Amino acid sequence: MKKEADFGEPTQTVAFLNMNWNVVDASDIYKLCEDVVGSENIKEVKIVKTKFGEKQRDIGKFKDEKEFKTGKLEIIKQSYAALVSFSTKETALKVYSELDSTELENSGMFFDLRFVDSNIKTGEIVEQVESGENFVEKDYNKFEMEESKEEKQRKILLEKLFNSKSTDRGLLNQLISVSDNEDDAIEDETLEVKKKMLFEGDKKEEKPVKKEDKPKDNAFVFDHLDPRFAQLYTDGDFTIDPTHPEYQKNNKLKNIINEKRKRFETED
Repeated sequence: MKKEADFGEPTQTVAFLNMNWNVVDASDIYKLCEDVVGSENIKEVKIVKTKFGEKQRDIGKFKDEKEFKTGKLEIIKQSYAALVSFSTKETALKVYSELDSTELENSGMFFDLRFVDSNIKTGEIVEQVESGENFVEKDYNKFEMEESKEEKQRKILLEKLFNSKSTDRGLLNQLISVSDNEDDAIEDETLEVKKKMLFEGDKKEEKPVKKEDKPKDNAFVFDHLDPRFAQLYTDGDFTIDPTHPEYQKNNKLKNIINEKRKRFETED
């Protein structure tokens, strides 16, 4: 077991955050914890609205896949949380140690756990269980949606662009246009969400710091004009495969594309 100093001060209550609450319910969380510490060590599991969730409207379940894909998944994730009360701090710490930062099967959802005060002030309780008797096994991947029209178009353009021997100015313009449209659509929806606090409370709600945690990738400031990256624009070995499962769209790619276009126009 990891040292307590790695986690901050444990409490008897653990919050599960940032899950797809259209798929995961209180019984699921109970079962996950039961597998780690046994039912005798779990008092209850509650799904509650967060401070942010209390201010939202119409955040119920989506009707179909299309609505889910174009809906407010980020808002759903931020609007609810699961609070699990354990018999002791030791059992809470064991669940934290076993589950935090791990993936729920192959769902793409990663557990984000926090120790919180047992008397923490929350919003409305939307679901509450004290046993796993109503647990129903499910496929957590069932809401894995088809790619949007924009995503498909971007992948096709990227594949053509980076597999071509020369830079196609038309493809570059199309790709940047598609990316700009999607960025504008999601920026307003997520900016405020990320700024909101999940609960009202003190510093005990903050995520315990683990010594082994590494800085997130987006903490690195990428300078696309750095001479060390010059081969990105000239060497075919740096071809990017946009269809790879780990490929993720970001502004660094857009900067590279813009710079490649500028160099192409200059060469003309």
